[in-house]
Amino acid sequence: MSYGSAPPLFADEDKFDSTNWVAWSRNINIAVQLKGATGYLDGTIKNPSTPKLPAPPPSSPKALTSITTTETNWESLTPTLNEWNVWNAWVMAFLIYNTKNPVGLGINMDGSAANAWKSYKEGYKEASDMARQHAEHELRSITFSENDDFPTFIADMRVKWARANALGATISDSNFKTIIITALPQSWDPIVASLLRTMTSIEAVAQLNTWWLRVSHHRPTNSVKALQIN
Repeated sequence: MSYGSAPPLFADEDKFDSTNWVAWSRNINIAVQLKGATGYLDGTIKNPSTPKLPAPPPSSPKALTSITTTETNWESLTPTLNEWNVWNAWVMAFLIYNTKNPVGLGINMDGSAANAWKSYKEGYKEASDMARQHAEHELRSITFSENDDFPTFIADMRVKWARANALGATISDSNFKTIIITALPQSWDPIVASLLRTMTSIEAVAQLNTWWLRVSHHRPTNSVKALQIN
């Protein structure tokens, strides 16, 4: 029976540390699918609790020669007990070896790989979903006031956008541009209309930065730093 290679190891920065559930779980699922071992992760390939009994001895020597042992593949729903033990251990090792401090994170390592995976999801998927929602709300709640520094505002928006998407949000460039426009005060309406024709958030920010430099230049109470937005 062929068991294949040892579980792959992620780079240290890509291993699970409780804060990177979305990216890490995606990488785990891809690697397990490539191996054909998804059933050991989601529990659809059950543990054959007792070894299968051998077939009764054949009645003739000729029949004996026709009996062969067939090796199952990773996707098989009916592996032998030995196959299941080895392949389940492979998936379990893959999870644990790619987790920083699994004991400290409360990962269940006493049962099957499916039980371990369940403990990951119960402990961190829900928390990750809440973090994503909070990050999206934080991004959409930002507003720009007349006396704010526009480059600082845009830098903050981009950081929060990247953070929300890293946590699993799917905020496109077009949606990000709309969020920026929504955050602007009414006094910026003359420039906002032209932004609807721009294709990307970078183009929109370039036009907004030019506008900000003009209006802030004529505002004597402002100390303006002309910063270039790429």
